[in-house]
Amino acid sequence: MTGGPLDRLYRAGSVAVIGAVAPGEHGRLGSKPVEYLRRYGFPGSVYPINPNHREIAGFPCYPSIGEVPGPVDTALLLRRQGLVLETLTECLAAGVHTAVVTAGGYGEAGPEGLDAERRLGAFARESGLRVAGPNCNGFISARERLTLGFHPFLEDGPLLAGPVGIVSQSGSFVSSVMRRLSTAGVGVSYALSCGNEVDITAADNLEFLVADPGTSVAVLFLESARQPERLLAAAYRARERGTRIIALKVGRSAQGALASASHTGALVGSDADYRAMFDHTGIIGVDTAEELVATAHALVGDVRLPAGRVGVVSMSGGVNALVADRAAGFDLVLPDVGAAARDELRGLLPIGTPMNPLDLTGVGVDNPDTFGAVLRIMDGQDQFDCLLLVWGLLPDEAAVRWVRTCIEHRATSRRPVVVYAVAGKLPHAAELNRAGIPVFTELEALLGALRNVAGRTEPPAEVPDRGLRAPPGAQPGAQPGAQPGTQQGAQPVLAELLAARGIRAAAEVAVPLREGSGTADAAVVAARRLGYPVAVKIRSADIAHRTAVGGVRLGVSGDDDLRDAVEAVLAAAAREVPEAVLDGVDVQTMVGEESFEVLVGATRGVFGPLIAVGAGGVLAEVLGDVATALCPVSPEEALGLLRRLRAFPILERGLPGTGPLDLAELCRVVAAVSEIVAEYADRLDELDLNPVLVHRVGGGVTVVDMLARWRAVIEGSGPDVVTTVG
Repeated sequence: MTGGPLDRLYRAGSVAVIGAVAPGEHGRLGSKPVEYLRRYGFPGSVYPINPNHREIAGFPCYPSIGEVPGPVDTALLLRRQGLVLETLTECLAAGVHTAVVTAGGYGEAGPEGLDAERRLGAFARESGLRVAGPNCNGFISARERLTLGFHPFLEDGPLLAGPVGIVSQSGSFVSSVMRRLSTAGVGVSYALSCGNEVDITAADNLEFLVADPGTSVAVLFLESARQPERLLAAAYRARERGTRIIALKVGRSAQGALASASHTGALVGSDADYRAMFDHTGIIGVDTAEELVATAHALVGDVRLPAGRVGVVSMSGGVNALVADRAAGFDLVLPDVGAAARDELRGLLPIGTPMNPLDLTGVGVDNPDTFGAVLRIMDGQDQFDCLLLVWGLLPDEAAVRWVRTCIEHRATSRRPVVVYAVAGKLPHAAELNRAGIPVFTELEALLGALRNVAGRTEPPAEVPDRGLRAPPGAQPGAQPGAQPGTQQGAQPVLAELLAARGIRAAAEVAVPLREGSGTADAAVVAARRLGYPVAVKIRSADIAHRTAVGGVRLGVSGDDDLRDAVEAVLAAAAREVPEAVLDGVDVQTMVGEESFEVLVGATRGVFGPLIAVGAGGVLAEVLGDVATALCPVSPEEALGLLRRLRAFPILERGLPGTGPLDLAELCRVVAAVSEIVAEYADRLDELDLNPVLVHRVGGGVTVVDMLARWRAVIEGSGPDVVTTVG
């Protein structure tokens, strides 16, 4: 065996199963791996290791790994946690290159297990022996007929080799997906269970699949990303090679958002990192295992939908209505049948106005020639990307004729054909699948798959290299007279960074807290200079959301009103947040022009900083209308983000009576903010510009409120996180 460490593992020519037992012995699972190797015809050398047996499942058995007569590429350890390190040391001495550790009782089992996991990881790093697991079910290399593990799917099979690779952080998920793929007639290349990833990680496994010429579709089941940079790099390489990745991310709890000080952090949620990374790299994110398998099936079947346009031909008018209703929810389009095609279809079917979805009626169902003619007419419609056949229950003889007609049609058709089996199964599904007509039994999964492949016919040949980290030595808090991260140094630099990129902020004056009427007197001077009306806002590093505590008064229009407003916001802040240190008030000019409020923010993410846009103002978190992307984004990509918002029609057309808003300038501002965030990614934890007022076309945008959390490293100390409010 030659090649890299993972080649020796997943393409091993010789394997040892340490702790193997005879079939049926004590009812244990220890006999299964050797049984599977025999059952599925692994052509390499198999060495069961057990001092109490002379042979297991027809293979000679050896007392120890050191007594095996030939070289061993990989060893499967069926040993309890307390014996694993001792066994790995024996493997290393015997020249074994890789190992799979199935034992549990590691990080998932508490502090003692976590300590054992650290020691196992240290052994792997120091020894160079590559370790998969622990706490994993092993792996399946279908082309090599190498079944090294406990996957329940192997009890029944069949083991079909094919182009779909699986990387899973859940062992049971592997069997579930393989069973579904097998039912659909789709084979796998490799099915790799990650376990606790003490050495070999999901990123390692994904890199392996992307490099494999026999894998065109990679399925990824993720709970977390232990090596996000490498996972991102593997996704880039997949796009460059044309390998499609379908990912199901679980554990999408919003608990992490609770600790966030900004609207942005609370809105994006803990899975926004993954959604943004998937969008950025072209990974197809799915919500269910059914949708994942259906999408893989569609990709393997070469189903292409450049614009998501579907022509539906059905045995049932009632099901047609259901398909039409549900298709709209998956952003699929059912275009009308052309005039010439309608005339042709009228001559074949006893219906008034042929339409899409098309009801075949009894004539089309009973007559295969009529059915074939309908397929040819629908295939000739350029407004369809693919044809969806809704297949009901048929007598066997009729079903055979339908199958033959479908296969003959597909051999010369211009467009892909997919089948939805309404009854939940189709006796001839395997025959249709082999002919390049994927058969699906779940409507929601099928429509999700068609949506997922729409517009994904040609992956880009290149992925732009984008810097996601700040340049070395960047000091965003630094300016004369203030150390990085101090309150005095951090706030002005944010306004300066925005201004340097042509982002307009509402004019304001910071009024420090003074004794007696001094604060109000100074606020009056500031307001006269700015010009009434003004807004008055509490100023405190301890209060992130000033409106929520009554710390904001808007439309203040005179000196007396201003004095009352100053007294009111100071009193409200002291009452609602008694522990806060109050620094004074901000007096800000009111932006009177009609506008729409949006939020532009950023937060740290697993794969790099995230830019977020959404409906803004005091209802930002109530509405929850937000879209995220990895930084930086271009103005064109910013427009794509905004299009994902429920509020986008307002941005595009304006509010009643206002006319269109300055969408182009908003896109430029979002892109510019994302550049700031990318540049200072090693120091900026969160950024919140809310509200940002979008004015009518030509009026630009105005930032009204800003909040930043800087992570500044001061020489001789650890990280210091400072909140600044503008």
